[in-house]
Amino acid sequence: MQINFTQIIFQALNFGLLLFILTKFLYRPILKSLANRDKKIAAGLKAAEANLTEKSRIAELKTRELIKAEQAAAAVLQAAREKAEAVGRDIVADAKTAAQNEVKKEYQRLEETIHTQKIKLQGEIGRLVVDTTRSILADTLTPRDQQAIVNNQIAQLQKLKSKRS
Repeated sequence: MQINFTQIIFQALNFGLLLFILTKFLYRPILKSLANRDKKIAAGLKAAEANLTEKSRIAELKTRELIKAEQAAAAVLQAAREKAEAVGRDIVADAKTAAQNEVKKEYQRLEETIHTQKIKLQGEIGRLVVDTTRSILADTLTPRDQQAIVNNQIAQLQKLKSKRS
């Protein structure tokens, strides 16, 4: 086998030309495309990290705002409870006052009723005493006994009159 130098040179030139063409039109664009891809991936990673940071910041803000809202709600609820208790106390105080006024009115009405009944009862008792006394005296003392009592009383009065004079 014989080595043909022209063929080797031609093959070397052919290989060099192919290498130059591939490098110029294929390898460099692929490298450039890969470099662009790396840049895009790096930018995407950076954006993802920024998004994660922003997400954690937003979550922290959300938590703070939620705590503030819960505190505000608790304050509003406490204020509402205090106001309800105050209104309840006012209602109870008003009810007590109204009840006391009703009791006073009823007490006065009962006192008036008792007073009226006492007056009626005193009149009735007086009438009954007079009727009973009249009945007893009429039944037990005859007119003659009555005259004797009257005469006896007159005599005693005359004795007292004479002792004084």
